[in-house]
Amino acid sequence: MILRNRVLEVSNEASIAISEITILPGEKLDLGTNFPSLQLIIPVVGELKLESGLFVETGEVWSKFIPKKMSLSLENPFDKDPVHFIRIEVPTRNFYSERTFDFELEEIANKVFTIAEFKNGDESFRLSLGNLQGRTDVEHQSYGPSFSMAVTGVFEFENCLLEQGDALSINQSGILEMEALTTEAMILILEYKNLNL
Repeated sequence: MILRNRVLEVSNEASIAISEITILPGEKLDLGTNFPSLQLIIPVVGELKLESGLFVETGEVWSKFIPKKMSLSLENPFDKDPVHFIRIEVPTRNFYSERTFDFELEEIANKVFTIAEFKNGDESFRLSLGNLQGRTDVEHQSYGPSFSMAVTGVFEFENCLLEQGDALSINQSGILEMEALTTEAMILILEYKNLNL
């Protein structure tokens, strides 16, 4: 079930979307696409089983290019526990190979850290995660427009209050200023440049 879906239109036909999704124990979920896109899956609680048999767990980002009108099949392999994850869809006509990126939350305490990066010709994307403790101020240099979402906690982000699940789009590159207003605050920042739509 989709808990939150934040959408940023980047053209008349395509949008960047960040969704928070929960799959109940033993259930499967097919996620469709309306346009060619790079799909990113980030487990927050538990692990997911892909239709290829690969498992993706907390501390990993899995990505794959999905052509238009295809679906992505995910399964909760647990009998008793739900799985909670974030799905990011970035519209592009460029092909990207299937990849998995690893990160450790403990290693990125009180800073913003790049957890996945993609480049194909002039097009590029960068996904960063901020793992901040209460009252921590951080600056992050973005290289292009960005779409950010508070995963947990509350932030003052670019002079806006972002609570858990809130998202903010910035249409240019520059320094992003943020302050965690709660403990255990996490924020995702997706930067993009020259989308091939």
